[in-house]
Amino acid sequence: MKCILLLHGFLSDKHDFEPIIEDLNKQYDYVHRICFPGHGIAFGKEKFTEEATFALLDKTYQELAKKYQTIDVIGYSMGGALGAYLASKYPIHRLVLLAPAYKYFNLEAPIVKAAIYWRILKGLKKAKKEHETSKENKFAKKLSFVFEDDKKSLHFGARAFLVTALPKYFLAFRKIIKRVTSSIEPYNIPTLILWGELDQLVPRGSVEEVYQFCLSPEKKKIIFDDITHLMLLSTNNQKLIDAIFDYLGERDSL
Repeated sequence: MKCILLLHGFLSDKHDFEPIIEDLNKQYDYVHRICFPGHGIAFGKEKFTEEATFALLDKTYQELAKKYQTIDVIGYSMGGALGAYLASKYPIHRLVLLAPAYKYFNLEAPIVKAAIYWRILKGLKKAKKEHETSKENKFAKKLSFVFEDDKKSLHFGARAFLVTALPKYFLAFRKIIKRVTSSIEPYNIPTLILWGELDQLVPRGSVEEVYQFCLSPEKKKIIFDDITHLMLLSTNNQKLIDAIFDYLGERDSL
């Protein structure tokens, strides 16, 4: 019997994983999407604290461990940092981390995004000039993906601002990440880390540090040049989905 535990991000909820739920249900006996205190339908109605978050995380894992021999974990953003924390504490089978927020605030994001926009526009202009229709369509599609992700990110930020006490939430978030960074230890668990260069919140250094904590020879890191912090909710999410299921399937064949 095997299950998978899904850990959502800061100010989001279980819907972070909606694009892969159907396929996960086919692969696992049970899929558990945790909802951290003060998130989901409890936005702004329930306290979001460091203590409550770790208490729920530990309790959930321990209860699953009583029923299932194999437990995999996928964590996104804040949930990615918490996934690494679990891996350093419990015998997880496989771990997938999506933009793990071991560090946050990607100060290089505006520069990187500007460079990528320029590269896409330059390629689009060149393809038009040379009448290369296939390349023109490719660049135009990539540009639309980035624009759509920017609109989704703005919508998400506005919603979070309206329904939560952001200063209190952010203070709790900082305490959670601080606890992770002060307690995490190297772990020998197969780990896949996915990150996009257009990530507005999590810097590349966060990915590199978490990657170094993993001692397993089966660890893998994939960097995408046109993915934002939305990750699975990105308009251009299929390659992330493929990478996740390719990795989850690798261990089953060993």
